[in-house]
Amino acid sequence: MTNPYQPPPIDPEPIRHRCPVCRGAINRWRFLFPFQHCEHCGNYLTIRHWGQNSWWWVLSLIAVTSFPIFLRANHYIQSDPPVLSILIGWNILWALHGKLFGQIVPAFCWGLLAERNDERSQPETPPLR
Repeated sequence: MTNPYQPPPIDPEPIRHRCPVCRGAINRWRFLFPFQHCEHCGNYLTIRHWGQNSWWWVLSLIAVTSFPIFLRANHYIQSDPPVLSILIGWNILWALHGKLFGQIVPAFCWGLLAERNDERSQPETPPLR
């Protein structure tokens, strides 16, 4: 007879990341690059960040690109502003932010593309009835 007041057994290593399709344990860092799939269900997965705070990135892009142009227009600096380098650096930072703070979602086209509302995703908790 088991004790009903005994706490449930604890896994020695908690599973932090699960496949959104089959709920199998996966390694998040594998999905930083495309062409990766779940070992359990075979679906391609990727990391996407579809947060509500993406407007900060737009404001930062406008500020970072317009500031050197403003300085050049008012003759505070004499050299041409490196706008192309700034845009390339901004895109790299935006991609890194998406991979670090995003969530794992089902993908298609070998993990290159993903949809926000994919019917293969299971909700984290079952809906209340």
